[in-house]
This record gives sequence, C-alpha cells and structure tokens, in this order.
Amino acid sequence: MPEIMRDGGVGDDVRRARETGGATREPGAGPAPSRGARIARAACVALASYLSALWAVMFARLTAQVRGGGGDVLAALDPADPLVAAVVAVPLCALLLAFFSRRAAPLRRLLFRLRVPIGLLAVVALTALEISGSSIAQWSTLIGGDADQGTLLGFSRSIRGDEFMVLTPFAFSQEHTGYAAVSDLIRGTATDVTMVYAQPCWALPTLFRPFLWGYLVLGSARGLAFFWSARLVALLLVSFELGRLFTRDRRCVSAAYAAMLAFCPLAQWWFAINGIAELLIFGQALVLALHRCLREGRPLVRAGLALLMAWLALGYLFVVYPAWQVPLFWMFLALGAGDAVGYLRELGPSERRGVALRRLALPLCGMLLVVAAVGAACLLPVTDVIALETGTVYPGQRSDLGGGGLEYFLYEAASPFNALRASEAPLNASESAGVFALFPLGLVFAVLCQVRRARRTVSLDAPIVLLGAVEVLLAAYCLVGLPEPLAAATLLSHSLNVRVAQVVCLADLLLMVRSVALWDVAPATGGAHLAVRGCGRPWPRALPWAAALAADALAGVALALVAHGSAGLAPLFSALLGLFAATLLASAQLAAAGADAGAALVAASLVVLVSGASVNPVQRGADALLASPARAAVAQLADDDPGALWAGEYSFLGQLCITAGAPCVNSVNTYPALDRWRVLDPDGSDERAYNRYAHITVVPVEGPSSFVRDEWDPQDTFTVRLGLDDMERLGIDYYVSLAQDLPEVTGGEGLRLELVSRAGGVSIWRLVGERGVR
Repeated sequence: MPEIMRDGGVGDDVRRARETGGATREPGAGPAPSRGARIARAACVALASYLSALWAVMFARLTAQVRGGGGDVLAALDPADPLVAAVVAVPLCALLLAFFSRRAAPLRRLLFRLRVPIGLLAVVALTALEISGSSIAQWSTLIGGDADQGTLLGFSRSIRGDEFMVLTPFAFSQEHTGYAAVSDLIRGTATDVTMVYAQPCWALPTLFRPFLWGYLVLGSARGLAFFWSARLVALLLVSFELGRLFTRDRRCVSAAYAAMLAFCPLAQWWFAINGIAELLIFGQALVLALHRCLREGRPLVRAGLALLMAWLALGYLFVVYPAWQVPLFWMFLALGAGDAVGYLRELGPSERRGVALRRLALPLCGMLLVVAAVGAACLLPVTDVIALETGTVYPGQRSDLGGGGLEYFLYEAASPFNALRASEAPLNASESAGVFALFPLGLVFAVLCQVRRARRTVSLDAPIVLLGAVEVLLAAYCLVGLPEPLAAATLLSHSLNVRVAQVVCLADLLLMVRSVALWDVAPATGGAHLAVRGCGRPWPRALPWAAALAADALAGVALALVAHGSAGLAPLFSALLGLFAATLLASAQLAAAGADAGAALVAASLVVLVSGASVNPVQRGADALLASPARAAVAQLADDDPGALWAGEYSFLGQLCITAGAPCVNSVNTYPALDRWRVLDPDGSDERAYNRYAHITVVPVEGPSSFVRDEWDPQDTFTVRLGLDDMERLGIDYYVSLAQDLPEVTGGEGLRLELVSRAGGVSIWRLVGERGVR
C-alpha cells in the first residue's frame, strides 16, 4: 500500500506545476503561515479540542450513569461538565499544536513512513489481548452473569443485537463444526454459511473474506478481536491512501478524511453487520489499484495488479448486501473513472490509445474474467440457497424507486449525538446513522471549485465532475425518486432510501476533500473573494453559503433531537453542532486557502472521532457468553446427548445453544426451513408467516400448533405455538426457557416437558413420554 502513490496521484507534479504557475511544495506541507493564519489555526484547534473534551466528559458521565443503573439518557448538562472539559482541552490543544508545529515535522514523517507497521502491530496487540468493540457483554443481561463483564471502556448496547445475538454466535458456533461450509447447528439442519450471513469456514469464498481468517486459526475469542481490529486498521489505512490520492498527497487533509470516515456514525453503528467496513475497504482499494495499474509500465506487475483487483472485486461482491453495494459501486466507479480520465487527458492522442489498451482495457478484461470464473465456482453450488433466499417474503427481492427521503439527511446531521444515549427508543440509532458531512456543502464547494478553475482556463476536474454527477443522481433517488426503467437500469431499485442517503453524504465528504485539495489554483484578477487579513491567500465567498446551509441543517437537527427523546439537550446539541460545523468549515477554508491548516483540520475531525469511538465499547474477551453457566449447562447436555435437537423460547436462546454445539431449530433462520414448517402447515396456508429470514419465538401449548404473526410485528419475526405432539414430530428433544417454571403442558401418550437443569438465568427442559425419555 505505501507504494501505491509512488508515481503521483491525480494531482501529479506536472499538473500541479501547471495549475500553480510552476510552484511545488513538500507533500503534506503548506507554505509558511502568516500571523493571521496562525491565529485562525490556533482558534480552530482550541475550539475543536474543547468540543472533543466536552463530548468525552459527557459520555464518561453517561457511562457511569448507565453502569450505575441511573438511566440511559443524559437529561441535562451537568454544571461541572464545561469546566472539566476546559481542563482536559488545554493539554489536548497544546499537544495538537506542538505535534503540527514545524519542529515536529521529523516525527510526523517518521510516523508516516511507519504507518503500516504501526497498524499491523496494533492488530497483533489487540488480537493477542482479545480486545474488540463487540457488545457481547449484553449476554450477561440476557442469561445472567456479571454486568459489563469484560467491558473496559464505554458500555455495551442492546441495539447491537444483530452483532452480539446473531453474527458473533454464528461465528462461535463454527468452532464446533470444524469451520465447515455447511453447518448442522444453525437452524438445526444443514445450513450453508458461505453466502447468506457468511461465516468463517474452509471454503473458496472465505479466501475473499480476510477478516474472517482469524477465526480459522485463532479460535473464537481472538478471532472476534482480529475481526474488529483488522477491519478498523485496514479502513483507516486504505482511507488515508485514497485521501492522499485525491488531495495531491496532502497528508493532514487525508488523515482528517480517514478519521471522519472510519469513525463516522455509519461506520461505527454498522461496523460488524452487513459488511459496510468491507465495502469501504475493498471499494477504496480497488480505486487505488486501478490508479497504480494505469501508471505501471511493467506487464508482469500489471498482471499482478489485475489479479489484486479481481480479489478486491470478489471481496466486494461477496458481501452480498445490495442496498449498500449498488450506490457505493456508482460512487467508486466515478472515482476510478475520474482518475483514469484525468490521467489519460494528459497524454498525447497516440500515447493515450496505447495506454488505454495496455494499462486499462486489458487489465480490466483480465480482472472481469477472473471474477466471472471464481464467482461462478462459488455461486453455482449454492444456487438453491440463493433461490430460496430471493423467494422469501422478507428480505426477498426488494424493489424501491426512492423518493421522500429528506428526513434521512436530517438524521445524518444529528446522528453523532446518538452515542449519547444508551437505549434505542424512540429513534433507531443504527438506521439513522450517517456520514457527518453537512450535505450538500461538499457539492457547493465542488461547484465553486469548478467555477474557479474555469475562470483560470483550467480544465474541469474529472473526479469532481463524475462524482458530483453520481451524487446528484443518488440524491434525486432519495428526494424525488427515479422512473422505474432508470431505477432498474442503475440497479438502485435493489437499494433503500436510507442506504442511498448515507452514500450521498459519503460522496459529499469526498467532494469536500477533493475541492479543498484543488482550491489553491492561483485566483483570477478581480475574482469574487472574501479577503482575510494575514491569511496570505484570499478566501472564497463560500462561507455565507455554508452558514446559510448549516443554519437550515441545524433547524432539522433540533427537530430530530426532539424526536430522538433528548429534547432537554436539543439546544445544547444544536449549539455544539453549530460550533463544530463552523470549526470544520473554517479548517477547510484554511486548507483551501493554502495555509498550514493541518492541525485545524485534524482537530476538527477529532470531534467525529470522539463521537464515533463512543458508539462501541472497548471489550476484552467473550466470557459473558463463552464462560456463562447457561452455555456450560447446554454444552454438557449436548455432549451427553449428541444426537439431540433443541429449541429455545426466544431466538437468542437458540443462538446460545449453537455456541454450545447444540443444533437448534430456532436459532436465527438466515433462510427458512420450509420442509420443517410444512410438517405443521401441509396446505401452505401460513407460508407467508414463516417464509422469511426470522427470529423465531417457540411457545409450548396444549393442542394443535399454529403460526402467529401480526402485521405490526417486525419483518424478521414470527411465533410458533408448538404442541408437544408436533414437537415430537419435528424431533425436538430439549427446550430452553427464561422462565424458571413452565405452565403444565401435555401431549398424547403422556408427553410432557421435564425440568433437567437451571443454570444462570435459564431453565432446560426435556421432552419425555410415558416410558420416560422418548
């Protein structure tokens, strides 16, 4: 990765010299700052440091409040918080200013050269210490145990159920199957784990899921730690490299972009689910590999890069979540195509044709051939599973034409404050998470930047033009919707409004970063600028526009916060957001004006980093689940009776069973077990209830069985009221419940549930008949 920029980025020295009248500078460094620029920079750093410190103080108070059982929402600002934040902010501000001073330049260069070894060392250390961001400590709440077991910082969140109740138990259960491609534990029957909710397994698709490799060689607890740490480090490093590529190697701007992306609410609230981290890593790496391939003259190296691009493309495809894959594909396509167009435009006509054929067309064709061949080899064995999944009532084959998505852009601005409440009600923190970019400020900056370039007779910037066009298309999908033919042609019909809005905000952040990098074109005489004393460069008149747009955003933020249940803190949060927006904009303006604004921009991104780091806990180990008495009791019975089939009262109890090696019919059904449920529903009259991805509740009852699903129930749930005779027909031997005593329920031939064990917060029952154990 460090060599990916070896031959220059989109802003090569040739173009840079042409646009700046021959002036060049050391990568990542700006001109010597004037007195006014130093004052402005220090003010930005001080304000950002204070906001970050205040956030950290408020979150620390919330953490103590949650752990002490005092409530899950901050009701008001403590009078001591601003004072404590000021004390914390002073050394933080001094540290940032010292780190970004010219005297610290050798240290910064050393850290830059060692960034990859430092990242690898961090992954090794965190994995060895079993440190992750999992909310697995929630299992202590569910099945008994020490509260916050293993949680070092922050607190686990119940809303992360898809992580600690679904994905993580699935991965842990694989240790009992020898990491087989087909699990006999999940659903209590043969279940493919290579594609739907992909799990660590010894199969070809896992070759393209590197973050699952830790489970295969390190086991469950350290595999979980590797899964979290490797993805975070990879996302930071790849984002930094893409930032360097699209900012002419302006390293501070790139570092700010990497922090704002890796710790944005979207990335952190969805970090372990639906592959958002993998999509961002593979997509950005694809753009970097294509950039390198275009500038590589050695055929063998280009062949290797084509194979690398194929591996990255397969990793992207095998995430299997179209709602994000489709809009992100268009964004990454715009970035890659913009890079290619910008490079080819600099070449002569004859040279351009040869380069386009040898360095672009041939590698891409080779990549596509490899992707097609490997993709077919991975998908053909599971076509029946794919057909079953797409034929479900939920998720089935989604079709959405968009429209009416304005609220999601308001959520984007408010989403950083979701970390300051522990509960999920009344607004779902994950669904409302976004990329904090103050959309559409990036688009405004991009337009102004292009106008500025055009007035200097400099050609329009291809990445900005293409990315801006994609952002407009995606925003149109969200706000007004697309005609059905266009939505189908662009595949956006397979996405969702909320997912596309999140990608729009990410594209807006990239436009802001790119525009800042290109702003230092020498201004035209008589241009419309706002002069700032002592800055050394004129500032554009974007600030009033930005202020107006930020004011509109704040009005929506206040409304969103009131709906969020934090009405008492809405004025404070809106004020904090306004100050942060002003800091971010001022930092971007300093950087755009060519001043040495590295500290200011990184400090502004620190607020996003602190809020994002508040989302997930710092968790050591997985003992809350793996060492729980309830799991130990299930594991003991599963060892003593290896052929038994289990059911749980709730789906998470089914997940508990599979982590102990006990096959369970109502562990989360990633796709429906139609053959099983048709035993109870031979005429298919209830198929709409159970033909879905589902969390299943099983309730033993007298008499015949039935499926219960109300229209207002979540899409991924249903209940089976299961008679004991049907329980026997399904082959179920054991039943796990949270109730310490069950109502007396009987079936034919004396069938009844007999208590076997109580452990932790659960009880375990065995189905027996007149002759004892059946």
